[in-house]
Amino acid sequence: MSDGQAALALLARRKIRGFWARQLRKARTPKGALLTVLGVAMFALWILSIVFGASGERLVVQVDQLAVLARLGLLTMTMLTISSAFSLRGLYLPASEIEALFSAPIPRGALVRYRLRSALVRSLFGALFFGWMFARRAPEPWFAFAGIFSALMTLPLFGQALSLVLGDAENRFAARLSGLPWRTMSFVLIAVAVALFVISGEDAGSTTSFGSYEELFSFLSEHPLVRAIGIPFTPWIGAITALDARTFWPWFAACGAIFAGLWWAVPRIPVDYRELSLETSADVARRLARARRGLAANAGAAGANTRSWRTPWLAGRGPFGAAAWRKAVTIVRKSRASFLLGGVIVSLVALFSIAAGEQEPDAALRGALMVAGFGTFYLCIGLRFDFREDLDLIGLLRTWPIAPWKLFLATLIPETMLVSAMIALGVGGLALYHGSTDLRLLLVVGAVPFAVLAWTAIDNATFLFAPVRMGAAHDGALQNAGRAMVLMLVRTLILLLCGALACVPYIVLDSVLELPALVSVGFGCLAGVAILCAEIAVLVVVGGEVLRRFDVPRDQP
Repeated sequence: MSDGQAALALLARRKIRGFWARQLRKARTPKGALLTVLGVAMFALWILSIVFGASGERLVVQVDQLAVLARLGLLTMTMLTISSAFSLRGLYLPASEIEALFSAPIPRGALVRYRLRSALVRSLFGALFFGWMFARRAPEPWFAFAGIFSALMTLPLFGQALSLVLGDAENRFAARLSGLPWRTMSFVLIAVAVALFVISGEDAGSTTSFGSYEELFSFLSEHPLVRAIGIPFTPWIGAITALDARTFWPWFAACGAIFAGLWWAVPRIPVDYRELSLETSADVARRLARARRGLAANAGAAGANTRSWRTPWLAGRGPFGAAAWRKAVTIVRKSRASFLLGGVIVSLVALFSIAAGEQEPDAALRGALMVAGFGTFYLCIGLRFDFREDLDLIGLLRTWPIAPWKLFLATLIPETMLVSAMIALGVGGLALYHGSTDLRLLLVVGAVPFAVLAWTAIDNATFLFAPVRMGAAHDGALQNAGRAMVLMLVRTLILLLCGALACVPYIVLDSVLELPALVSVGFGCLAGVAILCAEIAVLVVVGGEVLRRFDVPRDQP
């Protein structure tokens, strides 16, 4: 081993030791220790569920169905790799290392191999997990596991090669291709692949809008576009779908040859990546710094086209309206990707509900409940136009001439309206598709704003009580997992309590007093709305009190 490679190996070992030292340091405080224990317990329960689930009956699918799943899955991971290559052009090294490594007497190929080893280590767990997932559905589990594992371990080499090629200063297509919505397309493919993976374990006779699940997979396996997608992945798909060793080993040998060829060729790509790598490293460092300060959690600066857009004053022009207008401006001017992502989420859930239950009774109502439930869950987690993107501005916000509870409510209203509008459009699309005039759909749409506002109020009150700053290298991974576990438990209990209390008037009127159905529903809804409003008011008051008590000096990084 040369001196440069020995130095890089020492650096890698020291970084691993530093990671665990930071984890232990965070676990020394009572709160850190509790969150660490919960995070470890959450991870252990997940692993145990996988292990015990593996002992059950395997849901084996047909070879052509497995090929469809493999094509879509590998295409999805490839799209994510391409997206990462566009955002990390050149050879990405952390800002704390890049200048020292570039100025050290280390060969260029050694630096590239250093990054490749790091990328392979990071991909190892995902390759093992997805290999196990496919093995559970494959006729020959070990062949499928080996094929998926080799494919996912090859993708980091392909991604690094693409990053180096795109980092070429004379590359004329990188800027044009980088404008494509790679991440959005990847998300669509992920949703489609997950949906197909789930329904591949259903009864083959179950009905969909395509007739049956077997007919759906037959259509996808024979479609020329799907077959064309699988051409670059032919060696890995051949290994995954192999039924005997004589078929498997030639394909797997081809996969190994591709891996070895990329390992040899990538460090020898004749591209001078140093200048662009410095820019990439500085850009990533700026984004991490902004995320740590809580700024621009959903997007960067306003685009040139959106800066001139006028934002309506939805809550008046007083202090309350000004606070809501400020957050609405952020949504309108900086959230093009968020609008697209939210629309994709709602559309995919609606399409999945159509495919899964078109011929069932009350299909429109079932689909509306799916859109409302999954839409609220994913949009409230993904869209954070609230205090979680204003962490460094809370000290300034507290000086405004407005009561804390009013500021708390005004900040949450724009996000609540955005999520509710997206879900209402999804439910409306389902009603048009099914031709349904069921009035219960209006009840679903009417209940969504209460659920969204309660969800965001719980999240923001918890965040203000115990704020968390984003950091590099997953420094607080275990603590964040424990925090997520506690937050999910609190959120679930409060939302279930709110829903149960809102249903009490209807239950009393219908079951105890035995009033007519129309009277029970009418007065039950009115009383339920009043109870929901009271519960939301309590959450807002609690959030305002937490905001008033927010200790700005203690939270400074």
